[in-house]
Amino acid sequence: MSAPAPSMFSPAAQEVAKRLDLTMGRANLDVFADTLLTLAREDRHVIAVTSDSRGSGKLKPFGDALPRQLVEIGIAEQNLVGVAAGLASAGKTVFAVSPACFLTARSLEQIKNDIRYSNNPVKVVGISAGVSYGALGSTHHSLHDLAALRAINNIDIVAPADNFETRQAVLAAARTDRPMYLRFGKAAMYDLHPWHRLPACEQTERLPACEVAANQMTGRMPIPLFAKTDWAIGRAILLRDGRDVAFIGTGETVVHCLLAAVHLREQYGIECRVISMHTVKPLDAECVLAAGRDCRAVITAEEHMVHGGLGEACAATLMQAGVAVPLRIVGIPNEYTVTGAQADIFRHYGISMEGLTETALAARGVGFQPAKCRQKTSRQAGSLPHAPQPTRRQAGSLPHGSAVLAIDQSTSGTKAVLFDRDGHVLDLETREHAQIYPQPGWVEHDAEHIWRNTLTVTSELLGRANSTNPPACLSITNQRESIVVFDRETGRPLHHAIVWQCRRGAELCRQLVESGHEPQVREKTGLKIDTYFSASKLNWLIRERPDIGRALASGEALVGTIDTYLIYRLTRGRVDRVSTSRRAGHDAVRSRCRPDSPAGRRRRDSQRIPHAVCRRSVRHRSQRVRDSRFVGAGSGVVRIAGDGSIAIARSHRAVAVRVAIVPASAGDCAGRSPAVRLEGGRPARTVTRVG
Repeated sequence: MSAPAPSMFSPAAQEVAKRLDLTMGRANLDVFADTLLTLAREDRHVIAVTSDSRGSGKLKPFGDALPRQLVEIGIAEQNLVGVAAGLASAGKTVFAVSPACFLTARSLEQIKNDIRYSNNPVKVVGISAGVSYGALGSTHHSLHDLAALRAINNIDIVAPADNFETRQAVLAAARTDRPMYLRFGKAAMYDLHPWHRLPACEQTERLPACEVAANQMTGRMPIPLFAKTDWAIGRAILLRDGRDVAFIGTGETVVHCLLAAVHLREQYGIECRVISMHTVKPLDAECVLAAGRDCRAVITAEEHMVHGGLGEACAATLMQAGVAVPLRIVGIPNEYTVTGAQADIFRHYGISMEGLTETALAARGVGFQPAKCRQKTSRQAGSLPHAPQPTRRQAGSLPHGSAVLAIDQSTSGTKAVLFDRDGHVLDLETREHAQIYPQPGWVEHDAEHIWRNTLTVTSELLGRANSTNPPACLSITNQRESIVVFDRETGRPLHHAIVWQCRRGAELCRQLVESGHEPQVREKTGLKIDTYFSASKLNWLIRERPDIGRALASGEALVGTIDTYLIYRLTRGRVDRVSTSRRAGHDAVRSRCRPDSPAGRRRRDSQRIPHAVCRRSVRHRSQRVRDSRFVGAGSGVVRIAGDGSIAIARSHRAVAVRVAIVPASAGDCAGRSPAVRLEGGRPARTVTRVG
């Protein structure tokens, strides 16, 4: 099982929360989903539109209860916004739900034109916002969304701090006739508002009849629709008053501001004002100006880039009004963002009780340096949530060769999907694996854990299909640049898999670039020198682990991508050593290079790297699965692909791929890892028949 995610709060912060009598609530995303379901039960015009985010958006209960009010678009965010705008123009109350990192980037033009310009009151819901997808790296961080949408007029931006604010925001969004962007994280949050300490009977009296009935049936106390704390779009909430330092936070940073304020009072006698600025646009300018005039320093905190978000909005408000006050913006700076769990990233950039305390002391002149609170990330960070789980359709008893099994080995987990011959999804099963961070910027996976997960998901999936026959064939997609070194005889990994996000090869890449070798590498491989590609990380591994280097040089060990590793174990080593491509970077090693070139200097240590071998197709030559523990034993592995391969297939190019299992050495240089080769020129089929 994956290791538990590190807590968002340090032990000291948890002690402060305990003294404040704060109770831990649920993730705001969960509360959003529950509130939306309640609204939709009462009003059939409330529609949820999602882009394959039913699971990650917590909308599975919604879809099960109200299937006619849930529209599934698939992984197509631009279409998502267009469909949502069309439904809104027809009088529906539409919530468009998708991961914030994609929704506010890929579909920004559609938000600008179809929603804002056309004045369609769509509620754009960005889930897993900020660095909630921490372990997946910068591609999944949404650190731009506030800046991008602040620059678009006629759309409000709301980022609730806790469960109460989340519920109020969803209710307000359903009532308003304006476009709105709602931003939710997925970490459990402390409840910050005083209504949580009301007696249960008083809370129940405030609920509408439908929710009182739901409470009696389920035994769960839902969040009340009304509370002692007033809430309105564009009106900030004062959580604590003080005249020394003002903390202005939004979203999941607010609780850290509150804990820092209490810590500063207890330890230093500094009285702090804490403001929950749940509405980033329209900003509560009056509240910001009052904080600037009343307090000796203002500190803003946001789970966003320091450019273009809450901090700069507050700074502009103060400057235009002529209010001079020391201001600090705490957020993600303009640098390559570290990879780690959300809690680790928060602490790394000072978005924590300790980090905000140091920032406040520095702003008032008590300390000497502004806080960055750069702590090392935990050695074993938590796992990411399961992939979205669609409603399963029972496959029934499957005759031989009537199904296709696909394994999607992603960065966060293993997903197995069973298709019929018409391409319909019969069933799906997922398992997470742990994200391991030896130090900031380094990412590893336990390859043995990945192998066990592969056996588990496939056995459970095929077991539910009530079939004693193996699928017709097996295909694998994978995290392309992650590499694993494993024993030739047993297939067991000799080291954790080094993940594509890992930056441990950065120093070698920098040295090669500064030495002027990049043009030569580009000429031989068509690629730039970058630590994203696996060769620099493999070089590091061989240098730091001489035993692995010797095993690779002698042929006792092999190195490959995750797909090659899985196929090697599935087939018990019966995999052709063919087809290293320019993408693999070995053309630069094996080609006729000058002796003084970086590839030439390494050629002496690279003689076991095979030459590229062209294959027009892999049809009818697939390797059979031979591991008896794999329920699909006997199936042929007919397709292996990464994201680039799939993109070419969707463009009607041929995808004929072979696995490359390469005994490597320290000679591997700046190209990508041995993985797959794209060949041929004929249109590709989605499903390939076997034999």
